[in-house]
Amino acid sequence: MRTISFVERLELEFHGPWNLCQQAIALGDVDNDGSNELAVGTVSGHLLVYKGSEPKAWKSCRDLGTITCVAVGDICNSNTNTILVLSADGWCNVFHVSPQGEEAFIDEELRPIHRQHLSANSKVLLMGDIDGDGKIEIAVGFSDRIVRTYRWYPYTNTKGGEIAFFNKWSLDAQIGSISLKPGEDNLCDLVASQPGGTFAILKSNGEVIYDKQPSKSSQARNDCVYTEMVGNVRTEDNRNYYALTTLDGTIMLMDYEGHKIYEIHVDHQLFGLTKLDITGDGVEEVIVCSWDGQTYIVNSKQQIAKFQFDEPTAAFIAGHYSVESKNEACLIYVTSSGRIYIYHNIKLAHVQTVSLIEALEGNEKVKQFMDNMARLGLDSTREGKKKLYQWCLYGRKPRLCQE
Repeated sequence: MRTISFVERLELEFHGPWNLCQQAIALGDVDNDGSNELAVGTVSGHLLVYKGSEPKAWKSCRDLGTITCVAVGDICNSNTNTILVLSADGWCNVFHVSPQGEEAFIDEELRPIHRQHLSANSKVLLMGDIDGDGKIEIAVGFSDRIVRTYRWYPYTNTKGGEIAFFNKWSLDAQIGSISLKPGEDNLCDLVASQPGGTFAILKSNGEVIYDKQPSKSSQARNDCVYTEMVGNVRTEDNRNYYALTTLDGTIMLMDYEGHKIYEIHVDHQLFGLTKLDITGDGVEEVIVCSWDGQTYIVNSKQQIAKFQFDEPTAAFIAGHYSVESKNEACLIYVTSSGRIYIYHNIKLAHVQTVSLIEALEGNEKVKQFMDNMARLGLDSTREGKKKLYQWCLYGRKPRLCQE
């Protein structure tokens, strides 16, 4: 396991009551300018939008009730992103944010372009193309173990539209998260995580298929432990996998046929499971945080890098945020003391620990130099390289001539 340090970070101002739900923080291009912003909703009803390196909120709205879920996407299927905010009392607010002007960082009060009452006690939210029609739908998990899906229907004779219900599933246990998996006929199935490291597949015909044994942890300490899931994790073989994590410290990667790729156990309470290409090689790593700030980055080869954030964490998300007009991979922490930290410039060359000899193995100049050494009858083996590097770094004169 490799220990890493990230240094560059932004601290955002987060005044007032700071409590928020894990699902009430989202990254996305809210103003459709090509750069991602951060949207945060609090239990006191404040929606805050942060942009760039400015520590103050760029846009805000208040009196939205107890905000449980926030998402950014093209919910109206108009090629324009909006912010979707759900509150515990069932109200759904949709916000359109205009691009920044000359007065970009004046705290401007947002007003919803659409407000509608859905079911109360929302818990988790997913936006995506669920039915394969090329349009965005909404899937919402509720604390009464119900998952409902909605879609936007525009009015034909007037402007605007409404969010209409179109499917429903009832599950056996509490829902930790909702994700998508490839289904039949180029459609997608919803997948809802269930306690104990299990999940349920929600078919479009209303059927619920429980998958308990293949994903169940071999060292599960509690069959009722809280579980999160993220799907479509992209790996080196161009296949999609899904990742599971449990509150008692288990991280798993599996394929959709039920074959377990790896299972890792740590001594931390885990939450905030997400996926992100942190190495820039087109392959996604699984990233998960713990309540004390310990963050694990795991690739498909079970190689692990860990980062210790130095404060207790109330919410965590990993994704792309634009600090200086360019989207880059970031880790975002909301602390228990009411601060938001964005760690940027976090790209890793590799997840695993690599020795200096291995790191220089592919360097063309080093390779040419070692070839010249071999032609001169000098030691160009691994041991010879080690002695040469020691001399370059520490001044220890190596004995390179072969005996």
